[in-house]
Amino acid sequence: MWDDSLSAYLGVYNTDTGAGEDDLEAFVSIQFNTLLTPKVSAYRDTDDSLYTFEGQVSYDIDLDVVGLELAGILGNTDTSSTNDSTYYGARLTASKTIKENLNLYADLALSDNDVRSNETVWGIGLNVKFFPK
Repeated sequence: MWDDSLSAYLGVYNTDTGAGEDDLEAFVSIQFNTLLTPKVSAYRDTDDSLYTFEGQVSYDIDLDVVGLELAGILGNTDTSSTNDSTYYGARLTASKTIKENLNLYADLALSDNDVRSNETVWGIGLNVKFFPK
């Protein structure tokens, strides 16, 4: 049923938002392993129960020691229980496979949305790949 053209991910993501603050989010993603590797993701903030929905296309480079991914992003995030914001950006991610379905990664992103001008954010995360095995 599953083949190499589809991958599903579930994990947690921590983002440093500055001034000693950070956000912890749980996420689920579905990735299509085709040209430019399109992916759709849903994130839920564990403290404030806010959601982010994101789409991206990306290009991967394998450096043997780590993998690099350059991605273009379009998303929408809740800024409160009644307000949201649309954003776009670019992200560079370095990842290291620890076991066959377990990856550790760090990323740096530049984003722009209708609430703020350009902002640089970074994060670290751990993801587990469930399909295909």
